[in-house]
Amino acid sequence: MSFARHLSILMIAAFIAAPIASRAASDPKERSRLEELFIWKASEELKLPPAEETKFTEIIKSLNASRHAASEEMDAAVKDLDSAKTKADADKALARHRAALKAVQAVQTSELDKLKPLLGSEKMARYLVVKTALLEKLKSLLSAPAPAQTTASKSEAPAAETK
Repeated sequence: MSFARHLSILMIAAFIAAPIASRAASDPKERSRLEELFIWKASEELKLPPAEETKFTEIIKSLNASRHAASEEMDAAVKDLDSAKTKADADKALARHRAALKAVQAVQTSELDKLKPLLGSEKMARYLVVKTALLEKLKSLLSAPAPAQTTASKSEAPAAETK
């Protein structure tokens, strides 16, 4: 696939994802829609046959559930670090943070371990490139300022006078 086509597909995916990306972290429905968009886009890019696409979807959803749990634990660990007042509190918070890091890394390793047997080396390599491109596009959308919303049109013509 040419770079221009790949870029245009990413732009379309980004346009679709933009309205839900900002709410995805807090709203499970929006997170699910974003997950479905990612699965659809990755499946399309990898040209997965239906049987592989079904298994791919199951694996991605399972990984995302694990990833979400690990992310929540990481957030909680960071809050503990922030609220630590004593050396004992700090040591406990650091231990929790270390465990949370291991959980995040375990999900990343599990992704490779579960997807490589399904996809094979070549598609796995392509998946990682596609995933990185989609995540970078999403990050840029999340960091971009929100577009200004316009109200009613200012150029409405006044009603014509009748005699």
